[in-house]
Amino acid sequence: PIPCVPWQSQTSGHSFDALISDMAPDTSGNKAFDSYRSYELCTFAITAARKVVKPERGFLIVKYFQGVEFDELQKQFLQTFRTVRILRPQATRKASKECYFIGAGFKDF
Repeated sequence: PIPCVPWQSQTSGHSFDALISDMAPDTSGNKAFDSYRSYELCTFAITAARKVVKPERGFLIVKYFQGVEFDELQKQFLQTFRTVRILRPQATRKASKECYFIGAGFKDF
């Protein structure tokens, strides 16, 4: 299911400088399934950012649990943003699959 976005009806398109998504799926213990659900949330955040973030200087940050969809998510970010960075904070536990994608400046505006 697509997450509910109550603020969407209250915004007048492209009024935010940034969208920061710390969304994470409820983990099931199945790493492949959890990674895919994390990927789905990230793609939802890209779609939402296109609607509400300022096109020229706005940016998006999403948390992603790494899995087989990593390359596809990276491709989507590279197709969508002028600048893309992928970060894994030093404070992240070594066993964690958590990383962050940062995209700045939409390409197609």
